[in-house]
Amino acid sequence: MNVTGVLSREQRAALHRLVESGTLTEEQAHAALEAVEGSARHRSTPRSRGVLVELAGYLGAVLVFTGGWILVAETFGALARQLRVGILVATTVLLCVVGIYLGGGSRQLREHPGVRGRVTAVLFVLTAITGACAVGVALPESPTVLPAVLTGLVLALGGYLVLPTVPGLLAVTVAAVYTVGALSELPHLLGAPPTFPLGSAEITSAGLLVLGGTWSLLALNGGFVVPRLALVLGVGLSLVGAHWPFWSGRWWVDLVAFAVAALLLLGFLLRRDVVLLTGGLVGVVLAVGRIVPRLFDNAITVGLVVLMSGMVLLISGALGLRYASADGKID
Repeated sequence: MNVTGVLSREQRAALHRLVESGTLTEEQAHAALEAVEGSARHRSTPRSRGVLVELAGYLGAVLVFTGGWILVAETFGALARQLRVGILVATTVLLCVVGIYLGGGSRQLREHPGVRGRVTAVLFVLTAITGACAVGVALPESPTVLPAVLTGLVLALGGYLVLPTVPGLLAVTVAAVYTVGALSELPHLLGAPPTFPLGSAEITSAGLLVLGGTWSLLALNGGFVVPRLALVLGVGLSLVGAHWPFWSGRWWVDLVAFAVAALLLLGFLLRRDVVLLTGGLVGVVLAVGRIVPRLFDNAITVGLVVLMSGMVLLISGALGLRYASADGKID
């Protein structure tokens, strides 16, 4: 029996042995082979066609976004502001409508994401971008970009709630960070007195800490489509918020930095997640590295003390793990 096609060498040998042992006849073996090869042939053409359709969808979405952007940028001085806003709004509506039409309903996309889900996710992300740009162009005299970034955040969050995807998660995160940055300017814009205790740096730090903590808690409780990616984003935002601004020498920044590192290590003890462990260790390194040179005149001596302390902890931990593993207390 000549068995060729999509089957591997081992599969062909197994089929040949079944024929030789009398379990299958020649006709049955050929029928099985034809069924396998036929299904493979039928799958290959739609799959390649689906890839081309998906690529066409991506390119179409990006070109629509790029075309609208070029129109607004090149005709910024020639067109009236209302017309520029109209172009961006029309682009936003077009991307959103095509995404909704392509999706055919959020429930269907959640159950069968596939190619349509990925293209729809990209359309929703571009919808958030063009919507934010439309508001920004509509309010050129606004002293803050808060209305524009809030619009982008609402659109990105709406798209993510309709279809939770990785591009949607990244879009919501970026929009939320921009919103925190815009909120940090509110006290100055509202005419806060010079004695007001919260400046731009403090508000940015607090906003990033809240955002990072929220992302981390939701990720640990399965609140995102890709919990591990969301946890990485949350831990990263928490570390940035704890050290913001990085050149600040204020005492509360040092306390917050140590507190965040301690919370991450505590989270590792409770959840045994390597992302929390990595974030906690990075937090300790950053906190110690920024505090020691400022607190002590002889930073070299202190650095040696820190190095020796770390070596003692490392050796003690290694010995403890070795004995605990030998006793069967840990894996």
